[in-house]
Amino acid sequence: MLRAVAHTIPALLSSLNDPRQSHRRVQAVVLFVAIAIHLLHQYWFVDWYIDDAVISFSYARNFAEGEGLVAFPGGERVEGYSNPLWVLVLTVFELVGIDGFTSAKWLTGFFGSGCLWLSWKLAQEAMPENRNGLTPLIAP
Repeated sequence: MLRAVAHTIPALLSSLNDPRQSHRRVQAVVLFVAIAIHLLHQYWFVDWYIDDAVISFSYARNFAEGEGLVAFPGGERVEGYSNPLWVLVLTVFELVGIDGFTSAKWLTGFFGSGCLWLSWKLAQEAMPENRNGLTPLIAP
């Protein structure tokens, strides 16, 4: 996937100056606007958290501090989270000193923007006859 990103982005940027490829310019602008709206939405709700997310933050913090996967230090070892991979990702950030509240917002912005781009690329592959049109932009 990283190889696809490494080849797609420069090709897209270089084709923006070609007048014969105006559809690429329109696609790039629409995709950029979709990502900007997503990031603006993230910024708008920067101080809002769901209580289930805080449970994951607590498990990640305690795991990073050496207490194990527990909800609170000295607590019983029960799996009180439903997202073990997310807890492990947050634990990595806790280990470098970035708390779950901060890292989750940055990761959500990054992964959400990546999903918009990926859904656009998958829609292009699913509709090869309309690859250069505006139809694949419906997916993001």
